[in-house]
Amino acid sequence: MKKTKDNQNLRVEILSATENLFIQHGYSAVTYSQIAKEVGISKSLLQYYFPKKSLLLEQIMYANFNQWIASIPVEETYAKLATFLMMFFKFISQNPQIHKFIIEIIENNELFDIFINYFQKWLTKHDLLTGNQSKIRSALLFALSGGLQLYRFKDNLKLPINRITSTIMTSFLSMLDVPASLIKNTLTIATDTFDQLSSTTWEFTTDFKQAD
Repeated sequence: MKKTKDNQNLRVEILSATENLFIQHGYSAVTYSQIAKEVGISKSLLQYYFPKKSLLLEQIMYANFNQWIASIPVEETYAKLATFLMMFFKFISQNPQIHKFIIEIIENNELFDIFINYFQKWLTKHDLLTGNQSKIRSALLFALSGGLQLYRFKDNLKLPINRITSTIMTSFLSMLDVPASLIKNTLTIATDTFDQLSSTTWEFTTDFKQAD
């Protein structure tokens, strides 16, 4: 079906409303009926655009992450990813509702798979992941799940954000046999960029018109 301007605008409105509802109430608590009512459309029309609720989360996550990563002023891809993770952890730690929403994603296997899939696709797109995809996914799953658990307990453990990101990236890249010197350089660039961005008014923004 060819997208018209009206179709695209409706998708944007649906995603924007859904994102707000997910953040306010959590993924599990939000229903198709609530979203349809918020947008002012029928439930059946909403399901036409998004047959599964998880597709809404996937589109929201991918639109946000694509734009956020693209806006980070670093060319080297591993360093860009590491910087993104630092800024991401800072962002969610400063926004209690988003923090709660992310914790729900971590604790739900289906939602966490969407999270993992994004990074696997993004790294593959940048020609950084070739070869054994099962090994790559296992490395991502291990590094991100462990790192996100560290984030959950960062206050108790008194862990700074850059330490959490360092643990994720070191674990992931080591399992992919990336040289230690490259890992060290990646984290140095990411930390310097994170410090620079943290001292400015740079922030994450979302434009669902760019979502596929």
